[in-house]
Amino acid sequence: MRSEAHVGRTHLCPCRCGRSFTDRATVIQHLEAGTCSSGITRAAVHQAMPSIDHKRFFTTDAATSQETISPARRVATVDSHDSARNLFVCALCNSGFKTLPGLNAHLSSPRHTFAGANGSTSERRYKCPKTTCDKRFATLSGAVQHAENGTCGVTVADEVNRALNSILRQLGQLKV
Repeated sequence: MRSEAHVGRTHLCPCRCGRSFTDRATVIQHLEAGTCSSGITRAAVHQAMPSIDHKRFFTTDAATSQETISPARRVATVDSHDSARNLFVCALCNSGFKTLPGLNAHLSSPRHTFAGANGSTSERRYKCPKTTCDKRFATLSGAVQHAENGTCGVTVADEVNRALNSILRQLGQLKV
């Protein structure tokens, strides 16, 4: 497991928001969660990926369909604070968060949006780039995390590393 203490924050956000991260999966998660000042969201990543990942390292055939799914946008308010727990609490699953932005990031996560909400593989638009691995993911960051953690040994492939770097560069050029 790579921690900030061991590897540092060597991966910059491609949108030049000034944030840096320990790995590429976390950079992509930052974009998908909508926490980047660029305004990029998971929906923008989903929409752009079929044209960015033209060699289909990470995108599945389901990602290339023209069907656009608009997730419900839920936003928590200060009323979500539970003073007994001293946490902001998700009304859907009762998970607690120290900050309101943390709760709102959770509400826009795959747990409560179209991407993965019902566990359907048709909504798992991303895959492991190793052809012998059948893993599918609701988010690009999930697929990249799987690839980067070495489970399949896929990150040793130079072609996959080049593709990941290219994907990040192109996501940084998205206009929202």
